[in-house]
Amino acid sequence: MEGSDYFSHKSRYGINTLIICDVQKRIRYLFAGFCGSAHDNRVSNNSKLSRFPDKFVSGGKFILAVSAYTNTPNLICSKEPAALREENEQFNYRQSQGRMKIEN
Repeated sequence: MEGSDYFSHKSRYGINTLIICDVQKRIRYLFAGFCGSAHDNRVSNNSKLSRFPDKFVSGGKFILAVSAYTNTPNLICSKEPAALREENEQFNYRQSQGRMKIEN
């Protein structure tokens, strides 16, 4: 690896980390170690969460994610054009509220 591999899209050096939190802001899963330039979806696809989703999510539940990820039966993210449909407005609002809690 080169030092430049760790230079992220935010023009800083970093390590890309996938963190899953619950609504109480407790960390439920952490996967770290990819260089900062790695795309979020690449990190996700190489995680245990992606390879063994039933160990993390079951019973009709799912994980809410940002649009950088790919939708799966267990991972729901807001993507256009579906995210812009009027019937998804309430879902998008609730997802946004949860995301704001986690990011703060």
